[in-house]
Amino acid sequence: MEQLRIALLSTHSCPWAKPGNRYTGGMNIYIQNLARELAQRGHFVDIYTSSHAGDEQCKAMELHSGIRLIHLSAADYSSISEVNLDNHVFDLATSVLSFCQDFELHYDLIHSHYWLSGLVGEFLSKQWDIPHITMFHTLAKLKNKAGISVLEPEF
Repeated sequence: MEQLRIALLSTHSCPWAKPGNRYTGGMNIYIQNLARELAQRGHFVDIYTSSHAGDEQCKAMELHSGIRLIHLSAADYSSISEVNLDNHVFDLATSVLSFCQDFELHYDLIHSHYWLSGLVGEFLSKQWDIPHITMFHTLAKLKNKAGISVLEPEF
């Protein structure tokens, strides 16, 4: 089996943050397990997420063999409403591009999670001419209809 270099995007929520707050929960646990499975199968996974208060920005941390967590030097998304997150897609994408250029990183595949990461992944996929997979963990229209949380944009 061919080893792949995978850029996994979880831009609005750090998969290794403690579950239970506004931006952490089931999706984070899913991404952790997905990254571990991919690494156990011999692939290399770089997980890109936004920096959070107290994080060292643009620091790559090896979490497990074959898995790195990279905090981007874009805005701290813990203080931004979901309604305004889409305004920061370009900042996130250029932060990933800059990091990859600085460290001469190249990927075979982009796997994004949540709609915001999907928009970033779409941009990067076109820049790098590589495949992009997006996973939606919730759908805004259904979430808004149920009145579960703050209204989210329905892109």
